[in-house]
Amino acid sequence: MKILSVNTTGGFYGGIENTIYRMAHVFQKQGWENIGIFESESDYTEGFYTPFRKVWLMDDISLYDLRTKIKDVDVVIIHKITQTRLFDFLLVRYPVILMIHDHDYYCPRKFKYYPFIHTNCTRPFHPVFCSLCSGMLNRHPGKIPIHPISIMKNMKMLHRIRDVYRVIILSEFMRKNLILNQILPDH
Repeated sequence: MKILSVNTTGGFYGGIENTIYRMAHVFQKQGWENIGIFESESDYTEGFYTPFRKVWLMDDISLYDLRTKIKDVDVVIIHKITQTRLFDFLLVRYPVILMIHDHDYYCPRKFKYYPFIHTNCTRPFHPVFCSLCSGMLNRHPGKIPIHPISIMKNMKMLHRIRDVYRVIILSEFMRKNLILNQILPDH
């Protein structure tokens, strides 16, 4: 079996990347082939790529080149993705399993709690409400505190999630948020 792992970051960066590394080792022990596509690299890549036969960074390869390089992949496991064109490319060609590690897909702020009062948000994604809430996020200290976030990108990502083969959810809170956003739990 040939497995393609996709993530925003290659290398040891956080919990998601450690999960990718451990999963790739388990797959390798099963005799399965691992390849990876990462949007960028962390500063700590030493040893991270050892269970992968081949790795590409999105800056170094075009979608056209990917067609020939990953044509015989059996399954794609997406851990985190922001490149919508890559997501679309994979969805139409392969069975895609999406692991939901955090709130990025349904919360533009990525935190799923209200600013100032710090209570959990219980609303589904909504362009108007989320625009107001996400505009209160200061992403660039020292600069203008209101930073526009692409609400449409979140909306498009939620629609893409409905098209994946399977979703793996890592917490009950995330599961409830996906249900609020009309992503069925048995998906």
